[in-house]
Amino acid sequence: SRRQRQMCIRDSIMGVNLYMSRLVLEILGVEDYGLYNVIGGMVVLFSLLSSSLSSSVTRFLSFELGRNRADRLETIFSISLSIYVVLALLIFILVEVVGVWALDNYLNIPESRRYAAFWALQFSLLTFVVNLVSVPYNAVIIAHEHMKAFAYISILEALLKLVSVFILRELPFDKLILYASFLFSVALLVRVFYGLYCNMHFSECVWKFKYQRSLVKEMVSFAGWNFIGSSSSLLRSQGVNILTNVYCGPVVNGSRAIAFQLDSGLNAFAANFVQALHPQIVKSYASGDRDYMMSLLYLGSKLSFFLLLFFAWPLLLETVFVLELWLVSVPDHTVLFVRLLVLFSMLESISLVLQHVAKATGRIRDYQLLVGGFQLLNLPIAYILLKKGYFPEITLVVAIILSAMSLLARLWVLRGLVGLSLRSFNQKVLWVILKVCLLSSVLPIALSLSSITQPYRFLSVTVVSVLSVLFSVYTVGCDSSEKKFLKGKLVWILNKRR
Repeated sequence: SRRQRQMCIRDSIMGVNLYMSRLVLEILGVEDYGLYNVIGGMVVLFSLLSSSLSSSVTRFLSFELGRNRADRLETIFSISLSIYVVLALLIFILVEVVGVWALDNYLNIPESRRYAAFWALQFSLLTFVVNLVSVPYNAVIIAHEHMKAFAYISILEALLKLVSVFILRELPFDKLILYASFLFSVALLVRVFYGLYCNMHFSECVWKFKYQRSLVKEMVSFAGWNFIGSSSSLLRSQGVNILTNVYCGPVVNGSRAIAFQLDSGLNAFAANFVQALHPQIVKSYASGDRDYMMSLLYLGSKLSFFLLLFFAWPLLLETVFVLELWLVSVPDHTVLFVRLLVLFSMLESISLVLQHVAKATGRIRDYQLLVGGFQLLNLPIAYILLKKGYFPEITLVVAIILSAMSLLARLWVLRGLVGLSLRSFNQKVLWVILKVCLLSSVLPIALSLSSITQPYRFLSVTVVSVLSVLFSVYTVGCDSSEKKFLKGKLVWILNKRR
């Protein structure tokens, strides 16, 4: 089926990316790998406003589709593309001035690698600019729910990157500079393919000079409040990454980057699932179908967590073996970084759908002020603790605590925005998640503590974890209507295979 093909594509891309990460780490070394990660993160920090505008464009396109106002799509696309081109130019100039200064005077970079770091910054900046101009095109694809386009172009992107890494190994030039230049080339090609796809399938993807003061004001107002959430999220990740470089050095950045790479593969499952729900949430709100939107909220919050849980138990219980199998030589701090990131991602997965529901309303001031305020605390607290000499993993411990506080803040705000019942969310989501976690953990934990030798213990834990989660989700994680839906899907799959 189409769904099965998309899942196969997604799994293949994740496998290619993880394999490529191992090759890049082997070719660059932990220090250069960490340097590229912190340099790229510094460039991303300058994208605070642009990332908030990205959500604004997707929301407004989906909203107009939900109200069947196709005439407004071309105007929204043209205005957003103009804004992004101007932003790209401004950010380019800003990074060339401030970014180069920070590279020379602030970041912890070995003297022998400063020249390579400078050119890595230049190519990272160009890569970012190309990706930035692509945002309106990607927003159109998401709004129209043409997710297969992302799947097929992502295959091409993964293969191009993999070929680049193999070429990188053979060329006798500075590996860090070459790696950054190859990623820029791949981003440029992918941008061309997205543009061609949109021009062929969506009539609104034709730029024309348009200006509607009311629409621009509405989009900028939405983006302005969304800026708080976007900036707090980026500062929590990339800002703390830069602090880690300053107080712990590029080698620890490398360990942290490895953990985040593995975690991004894990998060891809929940992120793709929620991304597919986003247009439906916005359209149901725009059409006034509140019951359907609330059903998506409850179901999406549970399923995004359960999707991570399938892989979380093997990663949490057999972290050392997984990393040794993947990397062979595991840098210090990586094991604890991975375990803490998995816990953080599982907690954040519950909030993914809540964010989309809040943005669907367009009234996000209180939401972003409260939730963004909690998330912004990550940076100053991390600064204080790292400066006092705490171990680098403490930054993720702080992130987990603040993520739990942010979840409570989201629920409280959504009670006023869409009438979310806290008691219903607790009964239908949080309590159900807790029961599934407890029931599914018994056998995997028992096997991980047994005397079975590797790799048989890892295989046993993985198989039993998947079966335990499936059993737990079906028995205590689903209500009667959801069980009926799952049974119907299972019968349909079995009949299709005959």
